[in-house]
Amino acid sequence: MNSSGYISTYLKDEDLIRLSDTALAGVFDRELRKQRTYLVTGGSAIGKTTLLVMLASYMGFKSPEKYKTGVITLGLSPQEWINRIIANLGPAKLEELVKHTNRLMTEREPATDKIYKKIAGDLLINENSYISAPTVLLIIKKWMKEYKPDVIVIDAVDRVKPDVQNKYRWLKALQAAAQVYNVPIVFSLPMKRAFSKKAHFRRLEKLKSVTRYADIIISIYKPSFYKCCKGETLFFVQENGQKPGKIKLVSEYQHQRYRMIE
Repeated sequence: MNSSGYISTYLKDEDLIRLSDTALAGVFDRELRKQRTYLVTGGSAIGKTTLLVMLASYMGFKSPEKYKTGVITLGLSPQEWINRIIANLGPAKLEELVKHTNRLMTEREPATDKIYKKIAGDLLINENSYISAPTVLLIIKKWMKEYKPDVIVIDAVDRVKPDVQNKYRWLKALQAAAQVYNVPIVFSLPMKRAFSKKAHFRRLEKLKSVTRYADIIISIYKPSFYKCCKGETLFFVQENGQKPGKIKLVSEYQHQRYRMIE
């Protein structure tokens, strides 16, 4: 049994991406697994995008390995996403990025522009936020062929242009893509707000049309929802129908991150 309470199957080192950030390691059981899909869900404005921003920021800029990260944003614009990554990185990391980009760009350019260009250049990020399911899959195919990203993050799959027959049927193809391309895919989807843990799991139960296409489900619940930018946040992590494990973190919304409770 691991830190978050669910059981890991044995995998080789080459199948894993280790996470040294303590908060991310707690939520993702110390690693991202290749060929797996991760669903991040919870009520609106509860911190799903914050977790994805934190993951993309760590993978692309904070991890010693500097993993190539693809972000398909369907809720926020690419500019908003990059602004959130800037908020997450913090002054010390941003200063390091400025020093690096000074060697690549003109000194006359403002530091904020340099940082923005550096992040936009290092991340793979889609330009259009209102796209169809086939387009999402084509973007992934193109990225894997040309850039070979180590992880793909998809924010707000509920914003994908719907299929007239089954809105989330395309997620089966997304799950297959994770296996074919040997890459972890982390995607988010909102569910109705819940004001108790019992109601939270009832809401999650009603998402079976989506959860069936996720190998690992991370659901977010705040005991004091109306104080959504403060206090403890609970992450329930469930794999393959097992009993969910639980981890508590503190949200720091202004910095677009979570931290361990001290």
